[in-house]
Amino acid sequence: MTTPTALTTLQRRAFAAALRAAKRDAYCRAVGGFVIAHLSDGTIDWFPAGQPPHQGGEPDRRATIIGKWRWNHRRWSRIA
Repeated sequence: MTTPTALTTLQRRAFAAALRAAKRDAYCRAVGGFVIAHLSDGTIDWFPAGQPPHQGGEPDRRATIIGKWRWNHRRWSRIA
């Protein structure tokens, strides 16, 4: 697992927790992937492929995507 270096220690822990949760999620496997994003309020969260980063149902246009993963029917691969 490669963690972005610009994150604080707490953000790295949140990144690792989001990565574990997304990899276990069956919906992410069904749609073929997920992204982890740094939201404008400072939190780090994951979103299944096809869903833009959002907070409370509203799109977060200032969110930064940290990483993207896809499911190739056997394992997760990091892309872009």
